[in-house]
Amino acid sequence: MSKTTKPNYAATLTYGNTKYVDKNMYMTDNENNEILEDEITRTKKWKKWRKERAKKLKELGAPDILIENELFLSSMTPSEAEVHFKNCEERDKKELNEYMKENPLKEDVVNKLFGAFDELLNAPQVKPMMYSRVRFDMELDPLKYIDRDEYHMGVYDSLIDSFHEEYIKKWKKEIDLEYGYQ
Repeated sequence: MSKTTKPNYAATLTYGNTKYVDKNMYMTDNENNEILEDEITRTKKWKKWRKERAKKLKELGAPDILIENELFLSSMTPSEAEVHFKNCEERDKKELNEYMKENPLKEDVVNKLFGAFDELLNAPQVKPMMYSRVRFDMELDPLKYIDRDEYHMGVYDSLIDSFHEEYIKKWKKEIDLEYGYQ
């Protein structure tokens, strides 16, 4: 551009609304920057949280596989971890479906589970900490009736989940009182 011509700001300025952040960086008032900043902040928090969990697990003497899993997750962004979790869930569903083709639900096991659930549901008072599925499983004790492999594959999980939901529905007021929700 020569000294005699008037500068054309529309042609030379590609970032219309530019803010000066510091001497090395310019930012636009663009939504993309807000999204990127949010993702960067979330990723930093995620990684810090996962590393702290791994450290806490080491202090507690947890199995190495749990610590390795936390460190693996800390190497990802939250979005990558979400995709990883979905892929794992899909893989597990596929494995379960293949397993269930060869090993369908057994009627006698289902009847025994229903009997155990009826006893639990009709108990005179609510059991403690029953919002927890782990605690519910401890009370129901499905391993009395289900083969260990089938239990870990999740063959009867949908049935046990429905039992847990029904239990919470019936005893909701008492459970909420125990947890201090009311």
